[in-house]
Amino acid sequence: MEEPDRIRNPKVVVEKLTGGRMEREQQCWEETSLKLLRERGVHTGLTAYIHEIEERLIPIISE
Repeated sequence: MEEPDRIRNPKVVVEKLTGGRMEREQQCWEETSLKLLRERGVHTGLTAYIHEIEERLIPIISE
């Protein structure tokens, strides 16, 4: 993978943000509210991703 693609890879970004510590990564997804993620994720695509999951995946799981 070329460097520009690598630095945009979500797995690489998460590793850099958490220092590769699984407990830090776990803390992020267990303790951060969806409301906060939606607010902060507008410019990164996270808000759109959460919305898509809610629209498409939740109805499938709920059946």
